[in-house]
Amino acid sequence: NHGLKMGLDSYAGVQWSARGQITMVPPFDRDSSDAFFESVDVLLFPSQWPESFGLTVREALSRNKWVIATNQGGAAEAVREGVNGTLIPIGLDPAPLRAAIEALLDRKPDLAGWVNPDAHRIRGFEAQAAELRGILQRVVAPAMAQQQLEPA
Repeated sequence: NHGLKMGLDSYAGVQWSARGQITMVPPFDRDSSDAFFESVDVLLFPSQWPESFGLTVREALSRNKWVIATNQGGAAEAVREGVNGTLIPIGLDPAPLRAAIEALLDRKPDLAGWVNPDAHRIRGFEAQAAELRGILQRVVAPAMAQQQLEPA
């Protein structure tokens, strides 16, 4: 809810019919990210867009936070269903998100002190940048070689 950072709450007055406590927090920045992740039990990332990388998901998983995310795009790549998170379909139906949250509420004692067994497999920003650089070099290298062969 980016509006919270500007003092606006687009969820004000919304009545939630979910069990447990729901708290909306403003977006965090690099300086407050540790405090944010320390304050949450589970990261909800029900993006309706297939994110290209999903850095927030990876940050949560590297901090041993269970993730509920949509099942498309880069955010879903770091989540292994039932191992370190729950994947739900992209779409307007809230039932899969509700079911995923309620299933975790039933498992809350199991998640206390939970450690992500895949934490060592999470690619960070630097690793993805290096991978992208390699891909771009493989794409550009043939074009550069062709240009060198052509007379000016």
